[in-house]
Amino acid sequence: MYTATNHWPQENPNNWCGIASIQAIQVYDWLYYDGGNPRWDNSQDAIHNRLNTYSSPWGSGGGYVTSDISGDFGTTVSHDDPITLMIKEGEHSFVIDGVYATSDPSLGGDNIGSIDTWDSWLDHNNNPPKGYQKLYNTTQEEVWSLTDWTSLSLLWGQGYGNPSDPEPDTSNHYYVPPFNSYGVPHHWNTY
Repeated sequence: MYTATNHWPQENPNNWCGIASIQAIQVYDWLYYDGGNPRWDNSQDAIHNRLNTYSSPWGSGGGYVTSDISGDFGTTVSHDDPITLMIKEGEHSFVIDGVYATSDPSLGGDNIGSIDTWDSWLDHNNNPPKGYQKLYNTTQEEVWSLTDWTSLSLLWGQGYGNPSDPEPDTSNHYYVPPFNSYGVPHHWNTY
């Protein structure tokens, strides 16, 4: 992940955390699976332009970019590892590249002790964009205990209610099976 985040911090301090996360995840995947760099322009500007070129499978949500599914700044990319994750009621996103757990967390149960986060707000010297201050992590890579993760309001410590990033407004409210079969009708709802 350190190599994948070489182009951080996010180039647009106002709302490109998701775009910077996509950039790092794509570089990580190319390095890990193909042993090289992406074979296309992977700059944050190019990713921003691609997000405005393609519509998401759920249609346009009326957000910052065309491929958005909500009213937010827009990221609709997911991978197996690492992942991008929204924090502080959708105001920012982190890249999560792993967890510390007593056993395989995909098997269920409360066995995660901490989460390894990467913050696009900071560069490798732990500096935010020029003219700004640190907001979330104190270092680009930071490990948060599960207790802090679920209790601090700057992470996931309060309900999801940011009016600038509402529930997706597409007709199917963007759920991905098997969520609906487990009685969870929305991809996110209050959290």
